Amino acid sequence: MSGVRLAGAHRLRSAHLRTTVRSAVSGSPPAQSDDGANLDEGALERRLKLWKEGRKYKQARRSEYFEKLEGTAVLDSVRVVLVSPKFAGNVGSAARLCANFECNDLWVVSPRCDPLGDDASTLAVGSPALSSLTVCDSLADAIGDCTVSIGFTRRKGAVRHVNPSFSSFLEAHSEYLEPTNGKLALVFGREDHGLTIDELMRCTELCALPTGRVQPSLNLSHSTGIALAHCFERRLEAIG
Repeated sequence: MSGVRLAGAHRLRSAHLRTTVRSAVSGSPPAQSDDGANLDEGALERRLKLWKEGRKYKQARRSEYFEKLEGTAVLDSVRVVLVSPKFAGNVGSAARLCANFECNDLWVVSPRCDPLGDDASTLAVGSPALSSLTVCDSLADAIGDCTVSIGFTRRKGAVRHVNPSFSSFLEAHSEYLEPTNGKLALVFGREDHGLTIDELMRCTELCALPTGRVQPSLNLSHSTGIALAHCFERRLEAIG
């Protein structure tokens, strides 16, 4: 039971520290210590410093682990491309998802946010994909060395055939995930209006992620996670 209580206490302290840090960053009223007393500016700065040091440590450890996986990571041949993202939080979340599914190749095209800012770093949770992030000016630069590039869209028939199911598409083309086939780029558009017609035309394939009728539009990071999960599962099946 003592182990359970300690684990619970650790979670409470972690939650309190996150609240303290958010207060310091946002300029909201001073946070309180565990005994209910307001923390002074010095205490907030010390806690913020500790939190940042912890985040750097996590990132270093995960980067070190990815280096050991070089050439053997499950999605080593997959690249995630975010085109002109508006919110840094989505970049950070996508970076975390890359780490979840052993993909360390994240590109951002013409970002409308700071892809390496605090919002991105916080949501990346130490993902090495963020520290190795590549920023470029055009989609052509991001997919130029890729054998296959898959643009995700809900625009059925707007340009050319859109595969209605990414899962079914991967089942029919599992060879695209083979490292010997070269890089496979997963291309995601803007949060507000997706990929342009020109950008869709640059991709070698177009796919949709099936959703329900109540809310058919997916968040950028959610789309990234779903696509990576499908790739990861398919690749694990192939590896055995």
